[in-house]
Amino acid sequence: MHLNKFVFLVASVCLFAGCAGQDTLENQQTQIDWQATQLAQQQAMLNSQHIGLEHLQEQQEHIKEMIEVNQVQLAELIEVVKTPPKTTKRSAPKAAKTPAQAAVSEVLAPQKMTLGRVEWVWVDKLGMYLKARLDTGAKSSSIHASNIQYFERDGKDWVRFNMYTHKKTKPADGQAPALFEVPVLRTVKIKQASATTLEKRPVIKMRVRIGPHEADAEFTLTDRKGMLYPVLIGRTFLRDVAVVDVGQVFIHKRLKNDKE
Repeated sequence: MHLNKFVFLVASVCLFAGCAGQDTLENQQTQIDWQATQLAQQQAMLNSQHIGLEHLQEQQEHIKEMIEVNQVQLAELIEVVKTPPKTTKRSAPKAAKTPAQAAVSEVLAPQKMTLGRVEWVWVDKLGMYLKARLDTGAKSSSIHASNIQYFERDGKDWVRFNMYTHKKTKPADGQAPALFEVPVLRTVKIKQASATTLEKRPVIKMRVRIGPHEADAEFTLTDRKGMLYPVLIGRTFLRDVAVVDVGQVFIHKRLKNDKE
């Protein structure tokens, strides 16, 4: 009788210990699941904040570029105001085109290519592609340059500069920054929003290509390391050549060989 009671007591203690151990494991698993859920929610929140910061940075850089474009346009307007208007002889009014002539002109009109708001631009002097933002609101084009130095050669103004210092176009390891020397076509003066003095910017000519269109284009040299794109293409380059679809980017891909 006593032996049976002892056996029953031992069995009860073991059963109770087993149940208690099972409850402890279930509680631990529940705690782990809750912590995992909290971590997933925090990660999702961090991802959302990161995306928001990227969008904010793009907006800020776009605002900077718009300010730069407005300053270039203001400088150009000032130059126009300073230049006296040229007197031209009045020409006889042109006769109105007949419907047949208008139809022929419409058929023979060259087809303009379509470009996105951002495209790859081949810079022949640099020998590489750069990302460019296309802005029909800007008359002139600009490209990133650093260490800009003016000098004189054969009685003419020249400029010396580097073109490898933008955050997106750094040289390969062990490669020296590319140094260029080109003649200056003219200079423009721009007043930065944060400065009290005018900044003198040289205007140069370089060979570039966007998609199938290749031409010599004028660029102002300026430090664009704070901008998202190292090149800004204005409407002077785009006129009679292309239309810009702001809803698309990189319509024309980079060629594997620049001679293709």
